[in-house]
Amino acid sequence: MFGWVAQSARAERSAGVIFTRRVVLHVLTVAAVMVAVALVVALPHARRAARPRPEIPVSAGESASAGSIVNRMSAIDEAVRRGDLSTARAAWHAARRSLRHSQDWQQIAALGDAALKIADASGARQPWEADARQAYLGALFRARAAASLDGVLRATEAFGALGDHDVVEEGLRIAESTAARLGDAGGRDRVVAARVRLQGTASMTDVAGPSRLTSWDEGP
Repeated sequence: MFGWVAQSARAERSAGVIFTRRVVLHVLTVAAVMVAVALVVALPHARRAARPRPEIPVSAGESASAGSIVNRMSAIDEAVRRGDLSTARAAWHAARRSLRHSQDWQQIAALGDAALKIADASGARQPWEADARQAYLGALFRARAAASLDGVLRATEAFGALGDHDVVEEGLRIAESTAARLGDAGGRDRVVAARVRLQGTASMTDVAGPSRLTSWDEGP
């Protein structure tokens, strides 16, 4: 009987050892799988972090030069192509800060274009379209101040693409007034052509009337 008890004890210990080994093996297997999954998830992020990002000089008091703006717009385009929207946003806001006091309507209009590129890439259209509108409005005011018919029409066409019909009407009024100030018959023809494209009519407005835009925020 004692022999049977001893055999039973040894069998239980053996079974316990086997069970313990199975548990340990299972734990080690699960741990290995978790490590492998973590590596698979982390590797793309590590590669992305290792990619060189375009330098974005940010200085609150920095003035915008044509070269610096071109570089920033290129940085935005490159970041959007890579899908690196964080860098694209940072580059856009840096460009906006540097253009705060710029009187160059072309640079401000390019800022609006860049905002729409980020809107398309991110899918977050509403906030970026609002930024684009603000930039195009700034371009419109600067172009009016510079008596640039090219700039006024450029901004007005941008508002047309965004479906802002009221602002298109005001932009065309400013364009007609600018063409009249310049005394350029060819300019008036361009305004008529723009009105046909944007509104489907060639009728001209009374350019002597007040412009409602005078009370608006004049953009960045």
